[in-house]
Amino acid sequence: TVSISHATPAGFSAHNTNRKNYKQIARQQLFNSKLDVLMGCGNPDFNKNGKPQKMDAAYVGGEEVWEQLKANTGKINFRFEDKSVIVQDIDGDKKPDAWHLIQDSAAFAALACGKTPKRVLGVPMVYETLQQARDFADTVNRVPYRTPFVKGLPSLSLMVKGALNVLDNNKKGFFLMVEGGAIDWACHDNQSDRLIEETADFLHAVDTVIAWIERNSNWNETLLIVTADHETGFLSGHRVNDTFLPVKSKGKGKMPAMLWQSDEHTNSLVPVFAKGCGSSWLNFFADEFDPGKGYFIQNTEIAKSIFLMWRK
Repeated sequence: TVSISHATPAGFSAHNTNRKNYKQIARQQLFNSKLDVLMGCGNPDFNKNGKPQKMDAAYVGGEEVWEQLKANTGKINFRFEDKSVIVQDIDGDKKPDAWHLIQDSAAFAALACGKTPKRVLGVPMVYETLQQARDFADTVNRVPYRTPFVKGLPSLSLMVKGALNVLDNNKKGFFLMVEGGAIDWACHDNQSDRLIEETADFLHAVDTVIAWIERNSNWNETLLIVTADHETGFLSGHRVNDTFLPVKSKGKGKMPAMLWQSDEHTNSLVPVFAKGCGSSWLNFFADEFDPGKGYFIQNTEIAKSIFLMWRK
């Protein structure tokens, strides 16, 4: 739900000395990686409200790269800054595989069923985030969904459906990383309403993955992990002396009792959910102990367990 070259997708698909080198990271994703699918925001032809406006093209590799991608002519050779690069061969047939760009919601919907291009770049018609950054209709009484969503944009769930429909063409299996990245953005801004919207959107995406597994695969051959890389905002319920109580529901249709203690990342433990083949491996790495929460796993060790399963 954030730009394709932002922190988490970048961490899964590129290497750079600075996470803010978006242009260079995007170029690595597009030309040095063998990704089958890359989806996210950063469309430089639209603003945060999905309105036509010229924006910085760094998130998609720069203006020169973006203009060539938009041609959608099966291009395999790209030129920018007096350089010439060729896209990667992703299926081992020794032929470079071109990116097929989709932007509008109809194209995302079409990708969710039927035949698919071999390689898909999905960049919705909006700038930094799908919905979180849109302007508020009411800046005082802010509740979830009061501000209408930007029209013409796919949900994260629809993007996941399309990604799965492309990836399941590989009979050897696949790996998919899905991030509700704007959850973190809402927490940095202490936006309780947008946090709820973004979390609900992410949970719908998780439901989509579960439905795909149970319809097209099974839990004996597929692993699903749901977690976060960190907590942001030190979100809690009411504080009593030095004790921070959990967020408390006030009933359907009412904002819960929630207080923000920070606008930055914290070291609070976050949940890790895992189901399916190999899920028990995570227990092996959960050897650190917290006196309040019990045993926990370092987030880098989740990656280690995945690498072990890939080697297996």
